[in-house]
Amino acid sequence: LGLETWLAQRRLKCPVILQEHHSGISKANLPAAWLKGYESLLTCIDQRLAVSLGQAQSLKRIYGGDWQVVPNPIHDAFFAQRSEGPPAADLLYVGNFKRSKGLLNALQALKLQPDRQLTCLGQGTKSEIFSLNQTIKDLGLESQVRLVAPQPPRQLAQTMAQHRLLIQPSPFETFSLVVHEALAAGLPVASTACCGPEQLLHQAGYKTCPPDQPQSLAQLIAGHKLSPPNAGLMQTYRRQAIARPWARILAQP
Repeated sequence: LGLETWLAQRRLKCPVILQEHHSGISKANLPAAWLKGYESLLTCIDQRLAVSLGQAQSLKRIYGGDWQVVPNPIHDAFFAQRSEGPPAADLLYVGNFKRSKGLLNALQALKLQPDRQLTCLGQGTKSEIFSLNQTIKDLGLESQVRLVAPQPPRQLAQTMAQHRLLIQPSPFETFSLVVHEALAAGLPVASTACCGPEQLLHQAGYKTCPPDQPQSLAQLIAGHKLSPPNAGLMQTYRRQAIARPWARILAQP
């Protein structure tokens, strides 16, 4: 990693705070060299922060020590409870077009529901987009899937308001900002049990399903009640609320 050497050589006179976002670091199946390097880095850290309870538990299980949870903030100006009214579009996926994000899982689940439509909003390399289009073609989903380029927050919030349900098919997320943004915008979520957003989803009254099981995801989508979450549930993720724990942490000697 190299960062632990830099920290040691600098001999900093102030506390060093680490907030971990990398999903790979939070998994137990890292190569031995990575684990050793990261453990060495942690010896130089005064305070360890995670972005979700699930991630904190995973990091503590792998590396030990205390991990405080300070979530990522949601942009208050854009993601707010949507007005009542039937949305014009059906299912929405937001994220990278990498296979590790579980898109194949979502597409195979969609195959089991020929009456549903899916908007895939995100980005990928040329090879990832080619592979995704080929998978859509192989599954015969050309009429059910629409690919859309990434959007800035204001436009994304509008797109969320136009859809019935957000799909989160990833097998692992440290936080999943898009799930939090969707819930803040009043968009129901059908998600796998992917660590980061699980506690929030259960608080919102939503069930999750096992990762990489298209039939389970299809059943979750089909049986979803589509009830929006309580608006008050998301207050702790607003920027002003997230600023408070950061202020306490930075004020410590």
